Parts: sequence; C-alpha cells; structure tokens
Amino acid sequence: MVQRLPERTPVAGAMLEIGPVRAVSDSAGRFTFVGVPPGPTELRARAPTLAERRMPISPCGPEPLRLFVRLAERAVQLDQVVVTAAEVPRSAEGSSVSIIGRDAIEHVQASSLADVLQLMPGQAALNPSLAGARQALLRQVPTAASRDPGPGTEAERANALGTAIVLDGVPVSNNANLQTTVTILNSGPNTLPPFSSTAGRGLDLRQIPADNIESVEVIRGVPSARHGDLTAGAILVTSRAGAQTPELRVRANPQTLEASTVAGWGRATRDGLSLDANLVSSQDDPRSTLDRFTRATVQAALTRERPRLGVSLRLRAYGMLDESRQDPDDRRYQRLVSSRDQGGRLDLRVRAGTRTGWLTELTASGSLATQLSRYQELVTRDIFPLSAARRDTTAPGVYGRSEYLTRLTVDGQPRNAYVRLETRSSRTWRGRRHEPVVGLELRVDDNAGDGRLFDPIEPPRQNYGVGDRPERFDRVPAQTLLSAYVEHRVRALWRGRALDASAGARLDAIDPSWTARGASAQAVPRLALSVVLTRHLTWRASHGVTTKAPTLSQRYPLPRYFDLTSFNYYPTNPAERLVLMTTKVVNVHNPALAPARATKSETGVDWQVGRTTGMVAVFRERTSGAFGTSRVPIGIAVPQYRATAFPAGRPPILDPVPERIDAFVGLYDVPRNSRRIETDGLEATAELPEWSAVRTQLSFSGGWFRTVARDDDVDIPVEQFISGSVQPERIGVYAGGRGLQSERAITAVRLVHRAPQLGLAASLLWQTTWREDDRPVGRTDGTPLGFVDLTGRITPLSPAEAASPPYASLARAVTPLEGRWERRPPLHLVNLRLTKTLPGRTQVALFANNALADRPLYRRERQIGFERRNPPAFFGLEFLASLPTPTRTP
Repeated sequence: MVQRLPERTPVAGAMLEIGPVRAVSDSAGRFTFVGVPPGPTELRARAPTLAERRMPISPCGPEPLRLFVRLAERAVQLDQVVVTAAEVPRSAEGSSVSIIGRDAIEHVQASSLADVLQLMPGQAALNPSLAGARQALLRQVPTAASRDPGPGTEAERANALGTAIVLDGVPVSNNANLQTTVTILNSGPNTLPPFSSTAGRGLDLRQIPADNIESVEVIRGVPSARHGDLTAGAILVTSRAGAQTPELRVRANPQTLEASTVAGWGRATRDGLSLDANLVSSQDDPRSTLDRFTRATVQAALTRERPRLGVSLRLRAYGMLDESRQDPDDRRYQRLVSSRDQGGRLDLRVRAGTRTGWLTELTASGSLATQLSRYQELVTRDIFPLSAARRDTTAPGVYGRSEYLTRLTVDGQPRNAYVRLETRSSRTWRGRRHEPVVGLELRVDDNAGDGRLFDPIEPPRQNYGVGDRPERFDRVPAQTLLSAYVEHRVRALWRGRALDASAGARLDAIDPSWTARGASAQAVPRLALSVVLTRHLTWRASHGVTTKAPTLSQRYPLPRYFDLTSFNYYPTNPAERLVLMTTKVVNVHNPALAPARATKSETGVDWQVGRTTGMVAVFRERTSGAFGTSRVPIGIAVPQYRATAFPAGRPPILDPVPERIDAFVGLYDVPRNSRRIETDGLEATAELPEWSAVRTQLSFSGGWFRTVARDDDVDIPVEQFISGSVQPERIGVYAGGRGLQSERAITAVRLVHRAPQLGLAASLLWQTTWREDDRPVGRTDGTPLGFVDLTGRITPLSPAEAASPPYASLARAVTPLEGRWERRPPLHLVNLRLTKTLPGRTQVALFANNALADRPLYRRERQIGFERRNPPAFFGLEFLASLPTPTRTP
C-alpha cells in the first residue's frame, strides 16, 4: 500500500496563496496571511510530494479567520476531487475566470494545452490528438472548414490569434511566424500551405506539453489592463517548479505514446530547482507509419521565494516534427511534406518589495526558434515559359520542363523579446483597500530566416500567369509593440457588503516613433465591479476594450509576381526559340494594417452555499477589424510583339513597337481588416459537495453561444475572370456582410465516485449537445453595387443603373437553399475513467471515450452528403510512478 503520513502531521514548507497574497507554513505547519481583502475568494495550498488543495473561503471584516488545511498524498485520497475547470469565486480580473488544476488536467488524458481547454464551460469533449496544429477557441461556436470555407473559418483563426498564451508570466508570441507560401489560385484565399503552419494564426498549442502544467487560468471575459495584445481572452499557464517528488509518467493510446519525467529539490513548492522532460510520438492513423508527429521538450526552473524578494529563472527548449514521409511505393509523384520547429526560451522574473508597501516586478524574456518546412512533389504540365525578373519589365524568359520534381523549403528563424516593468501596492486608507498598478511593456518580433528557397527553373505549382520567386525573411522589418497601462482597484465594505471595483486603461503603440506617421496607437479602457449581495451571492459586471496587433505575415506578405507572355516562338531547334515575358510585381505590404478591436461586456452572479458553488454569466462580444484575406483583381496591360524576321540558327527578330496591347486581369490575396465577429452567450457551472453516503460528487457545466461571422469587404467573385473558357469583360461587385451564423448549446454532467481507503476513483462524463445549428447570412440580395472591368477598375452603379437592361446580366441569383438552416438533433456522449493507486508509489488510469460508440450520421440540408457526429470510440492507459527520492535543498 502507499505509505501515508499520520493524520494531522504538520506540513512544513507548504505554499499557500489567496490571490496575490502568499504565505509559507513553518515547521509546525502554521501560516498567517496579512492584507487579505474581505469577500468570497479561494485558498490554494501546495506542498512537495502532496496533492494540491483548493478551499473556498469568505473573510469578513477585521476578525481573524482560522483554517485547517488537510493535504493528501494523492488526489484520489482528498475529501473532494476537482476534475473540471473551477470558477474563481471572485476573480481578480473582474469577469469570468476558470482555474484548471493538476487533478483536472490528469483526468482528461491531456497531451498538450489544447486538450486541457475542453474543460471550459460550453466546450465539447474531444479525444486527445496531436494530428495537425491545435488552436484555442474561447467563447465562440466552432465552424468546421468543410461547412464554411469563408468568414466562419477565418473567425476561428481570428479567435485563436486573439487568445493570449501566457506561460509563467511571459506571453508566448507567434507574431514572427512567416511559414507560409503563395496560394495556388484554384484554391480559396484561406487555404493553408501544404505543410503544417500557424503563420498569421494563434500559437500551436501542441508546443506546450500538459504533464508539466501545474495549473491553467483561463480569462474568458474582460481581462485586467495588464493583459494586452488580445481580443478573445487569455490563457495563463503555470508550470511545475520547486520541490516535488520525482515522477515518471507513461501514457499510451492507439495514437500516442508519451513519456515524461519531473523532479524538484528545494525548501518548498515554488522555491528550489526543478527539471522536467517530455517525449511524445503520435500518428493519427495507427495503420500508417508515414504520417507522424514527434515532440521533445526540456525545462529547468530555478525559483527563490522570500518575503521581500522573489527570483525565477527558467530555461526551455523544445523540438517538434510534423511530417508525412514519402511512400516507398510512390515512385510517380514522390510527395513529401515535413515541418520542423525547434527553439529555446530564457525567462527571468525578479520581484522586490519595499518597506513603503510597493512591490516592483521585472520580467524579461528572449526566445529563438528555427522553423524549417519542406514540400516536394512531381509537377507535370505543358512546356511553359518562366521569368526570373523581380521588377516590372518585358524581357526574354526561359522554357521550363514539362515534368520536374519541385522542392520547396521555407526557412524561418523567428526571434522574440519581451520586457515588462510593473509596480503595484496594496494599502488601506479610510477603511478601503486600494491596489494601484502601473506598468510598461515592450514586445519585439523579428524573423532572420533565409525564407522561401527553391530552384526558379523548377518552381512550385502555380496557375493563371502567377509566377513565384525565392524570398528572404530577414528583409521583413521587425515589429515593436510598446504598451503602458494603469489600473486602480478598490475593495471596501459598504453597508456590510463587500464591494470590489477596478478601473484601468491601456495604451498600445505599434512601431512607435516620434516622426513616423504610420505608427498605430490604441487606447482602451476596462472597468469591473462586483458586490457581495448576501453571504451566499455575489453580483459582478465588467466592460472593456481589447486590441490585437497584426502579425508580420499580415503586415508584410510576400510580393506577388505575374509573368505573362508577350511573344512565344518554339521551333524544333532550341537555338531558334524565343519567349518574351512581361512581369508585373505587386507589393502587398501593408504596414499600416490596423489592430483588431473587441468590445466585451459581461454580467453574472456567483453563489456559494456551504461547499456548493456555482455561477451564471451572460456576455456580449463584438470584434471589428479582424484580419481576413481578400482576393482582389488587378488589371495588367500586356504588350504583344510580332517577328519581322526568322534567321536560321538564331532567335527571331522582333519589331520594337508592340503590335497590340492586351488586357489581363490578375488575382492576388491581400490581408485586410475586413472581418467582423459578433458573439452572444451564456455560461453556467455548479459544483456540489460529495454525497458521503455513496462517496459520489456531482458537477455541472454548460453554455449557449451564438456567433455571427461576416466579411465586410465588398464581394467580388473574381474567379469568374479565370474559371470559364471565355474571359468576361466585366463582373459584378456586390455588397459585403456575407457570412455564417452558428449556434450551439451544450451541457456536461460529471459524476466522480471515490474510495479513498482503496485509492480508487471513477468518473463519468455525460455530455449533451442540445443544439448545433448554422446558416449563411447576408446572401439575400443579388443586385450589384458596380462592376470590375478588364483594367481592374471598379465602376459604381446606382440602383436604377443596376436594374437597367445593359447591366441585368450582372444580377446574381439567390436561391432559398443558400439561407437554409442546418439544424442537427441532440447528441449524447459518455466518457469513462478509472484511477487506482498501487503499491510502490504508483498509479494507473484507464479511460474510454465515447464508451457507447455512438456516432450517428446527419444528412446535410444545404449540401449533398452526410456528416459523422461525435468523436470515435477511444481508449488508453496511463501509468504514473513517484520515485522515493527524498526532498533536499540543492
């Protein structure tokens, strides 16, 4: 059996936290908090070798509150086990905040941070997976790309980009990621490159392994002013550090084999030296060994916590390889795709207190990474002309081969620097607790990579006169984001009720300069208020504005090249051949691209009756200027030449005066602030205490969300210029606002049964998707606003002109099918998990997701075909061993 400490044995060196206030237990297990404000809050207790404990408390007035905190060897031996996201009773952020502890993370078989987020209210349970880049999605209805390849898909990407990932107090930036390529024009402008990439999107959450996460704090509502460069929310990840029992964890399921280890030495939790490592190998289809994802991470953390001084130094290194290797039997096309991402980061945090009550914290971080993406395939096409020109010109070109093996390499080296200087205080004046905060923040993102590399004579596949050139990333300007923020929080007792109010503002400036007019600065306010109405009920409300700066890939896209034939003569004798190419270069750089802006409002109530807690919150979020990609036309004048002589053994002699000028309409993709996202919703949670008669605990969470994603840019079906056999002379321009409306209502009921004396815990998740509907919007009027001709010029039309016979052919037919709802029936999902402690300080867990193997088919209304609902049945095993190494000071 597991060796356990006798009951009521004092625990020395335990770290206890009530918000920002901390205390460490002495040799007798005693601790004292000073300066804890009144009102409902939460106490967190952690100690080396013991499971974390969370307790809701309600300090009231000047009277001291005496507490007894019991810690256990394993989570399954605690009086109450939290296996879902716990709502913060009275958040320091003033809005909805969830805390996901270590026990809940272990319960979802998480392999990365992405798997942890399914514990949020209203989020669907998913099978753990490492196939493809994983993104965050907070308070928004997910929209599969197969249902909506337009605004809905880009709304998801905007949400992920607008979600800040903060790892141990330092934001993890993806702004310098340039792993992209030119989109082939017979695919949509939202099409991703053939290799795995998150350029212009949010961070790939597979980069952060779950086994080293101590807790995750998810701010879904209005964050405090200290959090910037976001629109959707913030995910604050705290990694394990300080003294802890050495552990070896092995996880296995049909897709993934993962091993991790962690050890720590020191005086207490968050005080000492810790080391951890993680290695995972995954393949989405067990029958195929060609598609594989591999990840390795290592972290060393040195932390020192003293009453007036705290120092934290962390060194992280990671490597990820997402590849689809060449099939040995594929001797024809020889396809190969791989994406390698490896790098390191050094973080330093210094916290110093003064006798006057001010606390100053300096945070500095620097990261370097190497991103190497490769794509290879055999290109088969007609013999075609090529040009290497990099400016607007008409010059001789060369003939490419009709069949060749193209090899594309994208070499990026993103570099990120981060510095924050913050000072805050907490003092009582006239019976009120005042907590002012002032801070400065600097972020610098740069990329020093070699860029897109390929043989210009064997370029990647392109269509419709679009050329391509190798491009270097180190020529892209760096981006600087300078921010200043101030916030003041007041806590007081008003007529016997605890009142908490905060007001803050933040100023963000992109590439600030006293002389540059293109500098973009945004000032955003944030307000929050909460009032304890009764002993058991707290009301809260918040309102604020957040902004997200564009990424380097959105401000500085690669140039677009158009290579068009002005003369073509291809005889049998190679010496007599001549091709003349007209090259048009389009610079799509847009350094003045504005930040996306979100306005967020929320109100809700939190209640606590005994050990029963819960909350209900309604919210409204409006995001404007979100980054999207628009396909736009450009008119190109192409001179056509004629030959005046054909000498033997030499190229023909051309007349220097063009015979005629042809018009060609080219298409290219450009990032714009053209997307608008509107989300309304409701979230609710309830956590009941354990029913002691049957040792079973019940928890509930649910949410309803309605999202409308629109493209406010004018709608120009530019593909008509290239899709038909005959190029039209003009195409219509239609009103913007086309998009997708989606709604989802989902509840999750969790039952946890424990037998602490046997070290046994079993849990059941019953998830019900009551509503999952979507329909297109903004597609009811086919009247054109104008037209685009072969010169690429837009000519507006009045309503009377648009209805006249000369332009009647531009009217676009709108069928009732386009606005039809997809209304899916309710759906149920059951997941099971069993955890058992074993002799020798070990633990084993078995799980079965979709235990009933219920995967119904839904017949689509707007499209032909069916869709399979619910994830497939999934099972696995996890083994944990705690090594009996004594804790000691390094």
